[in-house]
Amino acid sequence: MGKKLTKSGIDVVGDIPWETHFCQFYRTKKDLLDVLIPYFKAGLENNEFCMWVTPPVLEVEEAKEALKRAVLDIDAYLDKGQVEIIPCAHRCVKEGDVKENVFDLKGDLSRLVGKLNEALEGGYEGLRLSFDSFWPDKKDWNDFIANEGELDLAAGNYRMLSLCTYSLNSLDATGIIHVVGNHSFALVNRDGTWERMESSRHKMGKEAVPQITPQPVTQIAPQTTKSWEHNNIQQVHEKEYPEFDMDSAFHQSGKGPGLKLESIPSSAQEKVNFELADIVDSRAIQSLMDDFYKLAHVPIGIIDFNGNVLVGVGWQDICTRFHRVHPEACMYCVESDTKLSTGVPPGEFKMYRCKNNMWDIATPIIVGGRHVGNIFLGQFFFEGELTDYELFRAQARKYGFNEEEYIAALKKVPRFSRETVNTIMSFFMKLANMLSQLGYSNIRLTRSLEEREELVDALRKSEERFRTLAENSPDLIARYDRQSRHMYVNPAAEEISGYPQEEIIGKNYSELGAGSEMAKFWEEHHRNVFATGKPETVEFQYISPQGKEYYFNTRIVPELVEGEVSSVLAISRDITDKKEAEARLKETLDNLEELVEERTRQLEQAYKSLKESEKGLAEAQRMAHIGNWSWNIKTDELFWSDEVYRIFGLNPQEFKVTYDLFLTYVHPEDLERLLNSINEGLNGRPYDVNYRIILADGEERVVHTEAEIIFYEGTVPVQAKGIVQDITERKMTEESMEKMEKFRIKEIHHRIKNNLQVISSLLSLQAETFRERDVLEAFKESQNRVFSMALIHEVLYKGESTDTLDFAAYLRKLTADLFRSYKLGSDKIKLNLDLEQVYLGMDTAIPLGIIVNELISNALKHAFPSGSGGEIYVNLCKNESFAANHASPGPDPSCTDKNGFHYLLTVGDNGKGIPEDIEFLNADSLGLQLVNILVEQIDGCIELKRDHGTKFSIWFSNVHEL
Repeated sequence: MGKKLTKSGIDVVGDIPWETHFCQFYRTKKDLLDVLIPYFKAGLENNEFCMWVTPPVLEVEEAKEALKRAVLDIDAYLDKGQVEIIPCAHRCVKEGDVKENVFDLKGDLSRLVGKLNEALEGGYEGLRLSFDSFWPDKKDWNDFIANEGELDLAAGNYRMLSLCTYSLNSLDATGIIHVVGNHSFALVNRDGTWERMESSRHKMGKEAVPQITPQPVTQIAPQTTKSWEHNNIQQVHEKEYPEFDMDSAFHQSGKGPGLKLESIPSSAQEKVNFELADIVDSRAIQSLMDDFYKLAHVPIGIIDFNGNVLVGVGWQDICTRFHRVHPEACMYCVESDTKLSTGVPPGEFKMYRCKNNMWDIATPIIVGGRHVGNIFLGQFFFEGELTDYELFRAQARKYGFNEEEYIAALKKVPRFSRETVNTIMSFFMKLANMLSQLGYSNIRLTRSLEEREELVDALRKSEERFRTLAENSPDLIARYDRQSRHMYVNPAAEEISGYPQEEIIGKNYSELGAGSEMAKFWEEHHRNVFATGKPETVEFQYISPQGKEYYFNTRIVPELVEGEVSSVLAISRDITDKKEAEARLKETLDNLEELVEERTRQLEQAYKSLKESEKGLAEAQRMAHIGNWSWNIKTDELFWSDEVYRIFGLNPQEFKVTYDLFLTYVHPEDLERLLNSINEGLNGRPYDVNYRIILADGEERVVHTEAEIIFYEGTVPVQAKGIVQDITERKMTEESMEKMEKFRIKEIHHRIKNNLQVISSLLSLQAETFRERDVLEAFKESQNRVFSMALIHEVLYKGESTDTLDFAAYLRKLTADLFRSYKLGSDKIKLNLDLEQVYLGMDTAIPLGIIVNELISNALKHAFPSGSGGEIYVNLCKNESFAANHASPGPDPSCTDKNGFHYLLTVGDNGKGIPEDIEFLNADSLGLQLVNILVEQIDGCIELKRDHGTKFSIWFSNVHEL
């Protein structure tokens, strides 16, 4: 689909795409208004925001008056703010350097984008812009060209039209070349008619190169011409136009001759970034062509696609002193260059009579499929061709040339036979082919060197990252070879061992003075990792040469090179503080147990004393915070022992208590529960209940009451008797122990989760050292398995329960993380979850989590090939729910011997399915083997259905409930 068009309002232009950046050359104020008035009129009528920065020759009021004559309701547009007319003198070139009549393209680009955004938010179709690019100082020319080029590139990214206006009175020939090259096309007034001149660079960038066969030419013989010398050019007039200086043309845009390989793009860059001057040695070619011209007297020009002359020799005075120094005649030259450089296939040439009425021929230079320049032969006449001197005299008068000098220069123009032209162009086409191959070779060489440098730099940075991590890690990091010799140790290992690095490297533990048991311990673990390629974790005690005792947790991981274990890396973490904390915690628990036992002995002694005497009973009650009471239900009299008074914060026997008074001390939140217990007792059942009381001073206590009711004739309650015990301290102790136990279990979950995350991080770190797809896939699968286990411990750590978890919530997080792990950001593969809330113990949840991880990972990797879409679903329900909602009788015959399962877990997809020749119960796949082992571990049952994709059904019971 093409870009959206908008009306330009200019007849010769018509409808053009948004993002077009073009220019207009003018001499008079009338030329300017002929284009800009219809341009802005069309923009206003098309609901576009218009911004007109007036040139020096036009005042703002003049612009408004001219616009009013064409747009009758211009005042309405001005009042609405749809059009802004700004004097050029308000623009600023650089910060702190204000210059009149100069539009700062680079500095105002962000402002233009801001204007565009405001316009779009205000409901306008886009931004229509015009500004005058008058540039008075030659020293600023390169900055101006760079800014114009930047605007040309930026305009292609925004919904705006940009029309730049240029006064021909302020430009020389080279300036016209550069201006045309930095725009999509240019508008030129020729004899009162506006014409559109296409930019060769833009045209070649947007159109495919058509296959054009060169026009046939006839043979003519060569004629000697006077060569064009760089330093012997005469002025055309005493005052009017400077000569066309080839050295200036070389350097005007910052591209002097010479090979600049550093400018060639790397393979990661766009091909359009390089220029012809970047990839060929213009000075060497110029020297070669100078010698060639002395021998053959054949003029040549090598010009890049921006109009820069890279090589030139034998150019004629009529070109260098006249045509290329007058702006309008130079535009004809530029047009000739444009038409000659368009649509010529490699190995062919194109001939064209320019509007200065002489012949030009060009053959293209194409590097890497891109047209970057041309080799020109011109200007000349054919032998036998009549020269219309009157036409050239009229041309001299039109441009203000000295007529006699112009005709004299015309007579020096060489004449070639058609045979000579064919011979010259045959040579030029071979030269173009040689330059193309040379340039392409230079590009490939530079890219190869850059890729090598990037690879070396990547390896260096990787090693630096490892060194930085290892050298600054508090953990001990060491690398060992197959003989358990140290290959590397970090500073932390030096500090703990007491040996400098240079003494450790190349030695094993025995050679470093370790005991035989210690040396054998490490050699055995190293051999295991070398043999199996699997990591191992060990804890050990170490006493340093200084006698300090350490405990370390060490992870030994294999380092693979081309699939073989080349060395092992041991990372040891100091867990001395952890071990000491565990010892202190054990000591605290032991002391607490002793305290509880002591308290129990005291209660037993008090009970014995109670049996002995009333006094002993009272003492026992005091010691045990137990008091007895009786309640006469009929009279509502209540008897409390001294200890009951003390429990309720009252002095014994100070006043008479009643049942209602007693109830006022009960905590409001516990009152209903206490009354329910009393009512149960009144119905004939002994009761005991714990409840809170609030003392007069606001202190809150927890008491335990046991009571029984005495009935008259077995039916009428007459008396209640019981005890009250202050269990506040016991409750506090129990709550403390419960919190401590809960904290201990959560801490265990937390540490397990952290250790599993360390394992996952180590797997990720190790995976970065490999590029093989299978190895990386294996690491990724291992990480996902570790993550599924770590996630369970994380849920238990964060949740209220310490031994069961909401498995449905766990599955939601696990599946979401698996989809993120495989970077499935699109909607092609859907995840459908139908999960009942089920709480499972760890012994069931961990194997099931790994099973789900394996089945979903397999589906993500294999079920939907070539980016196809589909659905992955996971269902979890209680077995009775499954039976109630499905017509199926239950498990297939392979599972009928295992009945009474509590739950059903289903994982499936509608992908391509598992091939029929794979027996999943005896599969070679590690993932399927792991699934079968884990199902057996939880005493479950699994079946596979292959119709409409893949469906695994797993019946199981919660091990926690068995």
